[in-house]
Amino acid sequence: MTDRRKSTRLIALRLLLPYLRPYAWQAAGAAVALLASTGLMLAIGKGIKQLIDHGFAGHSPSALNAATLVMFGVVAALACVTTARFAPVSWLVLYARLAGLQFELS
Repeated sequence: MTDRRKSTRLIALRLLLPYLRPYAWQAAGAAVALLASTGLMLAIGKGIKQLIDHGFAGHSPSALNAATLVMFGVVAALACVTTARFAPVSWLVLYARLAGLQFELS
């Protein structure tokens, strides 16, 4: 991708900032939740590795229980963070439409 093309995409994103300012807290919350859910998705791979290496290959019921609980915790945290990410994004879309943003942009 050329630098010119990349800079025009960034300029287009800068044009949205005045519309996003009134909803800065919701946008920040959605961004934090997005980063957290990304990290937890990466942690699922580590959890599966631990489940297989320590749980199944360890031949110990207590190791299997511990690895399963860790995996359950990661998946439960991912579910909570996904919900926390979905709520502000839905709120932003709903209130942006109600505020007439769609008419200003068209």
